[in-house]
Amino acid sequence: MATLWGDILERFNKTSKQLQSVEIDLETVVCLYESLIRYVLDLRSMFDIYEERAINKSGHKTYL
Repeated sequence: MATLWGDILERFNKTSKQLQSVEIDLETVVCLYESLIRYVLDLRSMFDIYEERAINKSGHKTYL
């Protein structure tokens, strides 16, 4: 879970910093939000990848 949340929070933080720019225009805001939505939706299909990373880090294949 830490790996997944690390990736999510990193992306949200980068997007948030861009959204706080005083020179940002509305078109860029819409693109950033759409990109963030697609990113989160894509993550939903990557469960196996994150599970494998967790197994490699922890060395455990069972859930407690």
